[in-house]
Amino acid sequence: MGKEMRKIIDELIFIGYNIKHIGTLMMAECIKIIISSPNIDIINDLENNVYSIIAEKYKTNIKAVKGNLVNATNYMYNMSDFSRIQEYFGFYEDTKPTPKVVINTVLRKI
Repeated sequence: MGKEMRKIIDELIFIGYNIKHIGTLMMAECIKIIISSPNIDIINDLENNVYSIIAEKYKTNIKAVKGNLVNATNYMYNMSDFSRIQEYFGFYEDTKPTPKVVINTVLRKI
């Protein structure tokens, strides 16, 4: 595993993602694809620009990728201390972050 991917995974684990979930690995790969892309607008259409690459790699479809990302994010939200989520994402209320919010926030943090 490369240094960049290790940093991404460490960040996801810090906020409560479970490394055993396929959605966590997919989330890390989404972030790595975005970082590696010369196209700064790639994040504006995650389904076509990023999820499709992940779907192809895992021999599945975009809907399954989204489902795995949502499941991993739900786990993170349910198992994490709210104060950590609140501080990390800058939330003022008890709000569950979406995968896109997680991606954007991790990108800003690393």
